[in-house]
Amino acid sequence: MYRKILFIFLLSVGLSLFYLREIINFPLFIGYQNQILIFVSNYFFLSLFVFILAYIIIIIFSIPGSLFMSLLGGYLYSTYLGGIINLLSATIGATLFFVFSNFLISRSFQLEKFSYYTKIKEGFAKNSFWYLLFFRLVPIFPFFIINIIAATLHIPIRTFIAASLIGMLPGSLIFAYVGNNLNIEIVNNDNFELSTLISSKIIVVFVLLGITSLIPILFKKWKYD
Repeated sequence: MYRKILFIFLLSVGLSLFYLREIINFPLFIGYQNQILIFVSNYFFLSLFVFILAYIIIIIFSIPGSLFMSLLGGYLYSTYLGGIINLLSATIGATLFFVFSNFLISRSFQLEKFSYYTKIKEGFAKNSFWYLLFFRLVPIFPFFIINIIAATLHIPIRTFIAASLIGMLPGSLIFAYVGNNLNIEIVNNDNFELSTLISSKIIVVFVLLGITSLIPILFKKWKYD
């Protein structure tokens, strides 16, 4: 009973925050840019705490805005520090979401009674790290979908954290670099879209990294076949 109550509470909070997604963008940041930069300069460590907390909340409740936060991390805190903050925040948020999903969703449904689920689970378990690493490197599916799938397949939390840290490291640094070199005048344009900052070269890098992560799985299949 308490699981259902907790699930409804978290869902309500998540939906409330989801409707606030429109404020998580660069136009809002530009309007308060000077105040934010002064706050970061005067209260550096407090600003880090606020940024990390906001990022984690966005990830936990699957609020659109993680790309904006990754770019903002680079803009406010430099490429390397911003990249590390992005990585830690995203990993902590994803892990908490993973734990909540495992607690509230996967154990509420008896998925084991479906034969196809058992087959998928067994196949995924053999190479869970490499599969999860691929999905982290190549963001084909929404972030929260990957977290839910990982929870329902009962991936060990250590495997989840390790694959998430390694898989999200390139993206965290790349987006921090883009944010650190961001031209605010271009962002302030009415026709600006965040997607325009992601060049084809960046997409190719992610795809190549993802393909590389699948090599161990393909090698295993080739070796045993």
